[in-house]
Amino acid sequence: MLRWRHPAKGVLLPEQFLDLLEKSGQIVTVGRWVINEACRQLRAWSDEGHDDWSLSVNLSTAQFEQPDIYEQVYDALTRYGISPARLTLELTESTALCNLERSINILSDFARLGVTVSIDDFGNGYSNLLTLKNLPARELKIDKRVVKEMRENGKNIKIVSAIIDIAHIMNMEVVAEGIETLAQQQLLTQMGCGQLQGYLLARPVPAQEIPDLLANLPSR
Repeated sequence: MLRWRHPAKGVLLPEQFLDLLEKSGQIVTVGRWVINEACRQLRAWSDEGHDDWSLSVNLSTAQFEQPDIYEQVYDALTRYGISPARLTLELTESTALCNLERSINILSDFARLGVTVSIDDFGNGYSNLLTLKNLPARELKIDKRVVKEMRENGKNIKIVSAIIDIAHIMNMEVVAEGIETLAQQQLLTQMGCGQLQGYLLARPVPAQEIPDLLANLPSR
């Protein structure tokens, strides 16, 4: 949920500046800052009594390819005294499969540390669950475009249902992105999707507003 508070243009969404960061090479520096900031925020929440809250961080391809990516994460967790179980690292399927042998080694190191590995934007382009079985990933996130296309025909619904079923067989939690309607929420819940993410449930807010947001959620 990274946002850029531009001095002239106001708050900019990721799609408005991530490509520029990647093309300029600054994505690695910004990515390192995000990892540190995530752990700093987790520490702040712990100091407020919220030791059970967690955060997810997206790793770009360039960042994941850094030879010291494990050390970056480990050092940030250690610096702020954060349990690795409270941090999830998300990377796209294409990034994970680009150099499969290296990915298995690095992600296995993260898994042994206790960090959750998540495959992000699954279904966006070439998708291969059978290849992903070689990765120590514990979470699969279905891309919001796949979720949106479910309403177009029954075939898309069957594809999403199959993804969820196979992911569960592989002992992976499934998260559906881009939930914007009650129909999507109900359908994916019926399919057995354990976690939902999208504007229907909550809009992105600054970290300092999270305690009030959660305190005001309706009881179920």
